[in-house]
Amino acid sequence: MTVVLLTGASGFLGIHLLQRLLDGGHQVRAFVRTPAKLHQHLALLGVDPDDTRIDVVAGDMTDAATVREAARGCHQVIHAAATFSYRRRDAERMLRENKVGTSTVLDAAIEAGCTGIVHVSSIVALLRPGATLDHRSPLGVTLGPYTRSKVESEQVARDRQETGAPVAIVNPGAILGPDDPYLGESNEVVCRILRGRLPTWTRGALQWVDVRDAADVVVAALERAGRRYLVPGETVVLPHQTLRTVTGRRLPAIPVSHKVALPLLQLGYTTGWSFLPHMVEGSRVIALDTRVDYSASVADLGVDGRSLAESMTDTVRWLVGAGHLSARAAGRCLETEQPSA
Repeated sequence: MTVVLLTGASGFLGIHLLQRLLDGGHQVRAFVRTPAKLHQHLALLGVDPDDTRIDVVAGDMTDAATVREAARGCHQVIHAAATFSYRRRDAERMLRENKVGTSTVLDAAIEAGCTGIVHVSSIVALLRPGATLDHRSPLGVTLGPYTRSKVESEQVARDRQETGAPVAIVNPGAILGPDDPYLGESNEVVCRILRGRLPTWTRGALQWVDVRDAADVVVAALERAGRRYLVPGETVVLPHQTLRTVTGRRLPAIPVSHKVALPLLQLGYTTGWSFLPHMVEGSRVIALDTRVDYSASVADLGVDGRSLAESMTDTVRWLVGAGHLSARAAGRCLETEQPSA
């Protein structure tokens, strides 16, 4: 049985990856900071945390000795651990940990002789104004702490590829979907729109992907050393549009330029006040107006990806079931049949 070391196993993408690996017949060495969280989060997917195929290791991705010990005896490694936040309070930690963690994990995997290593990056590592991004895209511009940390981390992975190490890189877009233990940025945006608290949106575009499709691409990439893949998804100009379709609600929204939105975003970012929007860097990402060509992932891996309407429907239904949204806010999204977007 193949043993796969999975960092970030208790995260949103992490728990979906762990489920895919178990379904594929693998044994998983789950590397997490807090084992208790892994047990709690796996319950969202109905995965038995006491499954004998799961070996839980507590540690930090920047601790070289602990990571080397965790990698010993593993055949493959997925590095999905990273700090993702657009909040000011997390900026220093992202810049300090994401690059070092990537170096530490990838080097431990190479030293352990792993035959398949996947670094989970992001499309924000490839951003260029107005560009169509694909698996051949160079590293992009930095727009703030998060994009800088992802560019620097992917550079580490590309450097290892250049030396011939069996490293693949996967670049998801903004990830949404059901069973999100932390209610991440994309799912929080869905909540805020449906609660009527996000009536404006930055002009531009950004790809959104389903967490389940991202997990499928990452697991498939374990057998594609040296390659880079973008996750199938949809370009989103205004998320309110698809949410109108699946909920039947009006959800008014006004597109505004980043420059117009910046003063309020900057105030929220600087103060940290929860009632103000804070995603200065996220707004900059959208304003670059990029598109994604993921055809190589479909051709090589056979992962087509769900429609945004299906992803949002499943997400909204889960948000209601988890108590994050009222049934009224979900509109007709709770009906059995849904119209196509």
